[in-house]
Amino acid sequence: MKGENEQMARKEYLDYCWNRLVKPQIGYSFSIPHDIAYSIEAVQEANLATRYNPLFWSCACLCVNAGSSATDFEDNGDADYGDEENITSPWETDVDDDISDADEIKKTKSVPINYPKIAKAISDAQQSGVQIMLPDINLAQLDFIPDIKHNAIVYSLSTITNINQEWAKAIIAGRPYSSLEDFMSHLTLTPVQMISLIKAGSFDAIENRPRQAIMRSYLEAYARTKVTFKEKVTTVHLGKAVEFGIVPDNYKSHVRLFNYKKWIDKNEKQADKKIYAIVDPDSVQFFERYLKDKMVLGKDYDTVPAGYTFKTSTFEKKYKEIMAPVMEWFSSNEGRQALYRAECEDVVKSMWDKYCQGSLSTWEMSSMSFYYSGHELANMKSLAYNLRSFKDLPEELKPLRMKTLKSGKETPVYDVVGIAGTVVGANNNKHIVTLLTPTGVVDVKFYAEAYIHYNKNISTVDTNGKKTMIEKSWFTRGNKLLIYGVRQENMFLPKTDYDKGIRHSVNLIESCSSEYPKIKFEREKTKNSSQ
Repeated sequence: MKGENEQMARKEYLDYCWNRLVKPQIGYSFSIPHDIAYSIEAVQEANLATRYNPLFWSCACLCVNAGSSATDFEDNGDADYGDEENITSPWETDVDDDISDADEIKKTKSVPINYPKIAKAISDAQQSGVQIMLPDINLAQLDFIPDIKHNAIVYSLSTITNINQEWAKAIIAGRPYSSLEDFMSHLTLTPVQMISLIKAGSFDAIENRPRQAIMRSYLEAYARTKVTFKEKVTTVHLGKAVEFGIVPDNYKSHVRLFNYKKWIDKNEKQADKKIYAIVDPDSVQFFERYLKDKMVLGKDYDTVPAGYTFKTSTFEKKYKEIMAPVMEWFSSNEGRQALYRAECEDVVKSMWDKYCQGSLSTWEMSSMSFYYSGHELANMKSLAYNLRSFKDLPEELKPLRMKTLKSGKETPVYDVVGIAGTVVGANNNKHIVTLLTPTGVVDVKFYAEAYIHYNKNISTVDTNGKKTMIEKSWFTRGNKLLIYGVRQENMFLPKTDYDKGIRHSVNLIESCSSEYPKIKFEREKTKNSSQ
């Protein structure tokens, strides 16, 4: 017995393990309340998955995986969920009509949107065959919802960039809308909010025209609220008219004179500003060609070596006489209307350049973190850049062979390939960048030093301490990246391969309008940079 006991655990030790480590867990791990709760949940999920259209289950999974924030679903009278065996849709609840006013809505803090999570959830749903619809302004709800009629899931209204839950509730409460103009008459959203809604295709259905045209219509309406029709105009306003190029062609000579005066006022006035000293060759030539015959030598002007002089007061008088016809036109209703239209168009152009650059795909990415109209990099030549689909790469990282270095040390050689995608998010703590590629979402894991290098904002500082941004972080949401490396389990690891000519693991795609995009290999170089 003694020898036998020496080969076995002592009874005291086994009793201790049972009584102190195992037995206390039995009450929790296998308790009846625990079993009942999970059993009920399983029955509910089984009922949802089998009794309702599979689209409901897909939508439920999408809502959970995306981490969308709505705690209950609002009733949608316009949505066609179908009436299968008179089953009431589990998504239908009572509408909360108690909507805060605009001031209260503006004060409401938005819950930060987890763009990588949303992008991955949508990508997974799309890869399983589920269609994601644009957030129709008369159909979309706080959360993703199924649309049986179109066999698709409608994008969440509250997860559109710049649209929080309170604004989404206000939009839902004001339905239905018959047009963009009708919507604007009910709600006063900020320009960035309206632009986000339009980019997301929210008005495509009710306007039934190209999205770019819808955007322009909104910007034109916005411009009319920012520009005032001039009841009286001056030469200052004439400067804008000249700048806009709206002065009729029959006043070309007057425009030239306007620009001439503007130039000599700046460059050829004497210190006391009472005399013009015209000596610049071009200035002299203009005077001789357009003004000399309209002025009297010795009275209106005098000659000097290489040029002319004349009093500013005398020239101002002559200038007004010559400019009278164009000022008469400019002061008319036709001229003021032309200025008004030009100022409105200038606002439209400024807003478009600032907020509306890019294709429909670019707009969708910036407003929803997914591509409805197709990925911007879908046409990129795979063979030219050795691009691979992440999901097709082996999960286990194995070297192709071993390579002997000059030092005699052996190092593994891996099959370095490329992935290209749009940045949807970056985790500064974990040094992970999430890319939305044409074939799915990929997490790229960086070493700390490399992550900091590509993530910093690069700027210069002048002698006065003024900082000028030279280049933003390459990990800015919406940027397109070409990254070379290897797959290790569920991560992509950046890696170079000089033998293949891959000297930079991270590359910025500056333009993707063709199969061969414009690529930047290195960051801007400056002594002054900030993160």
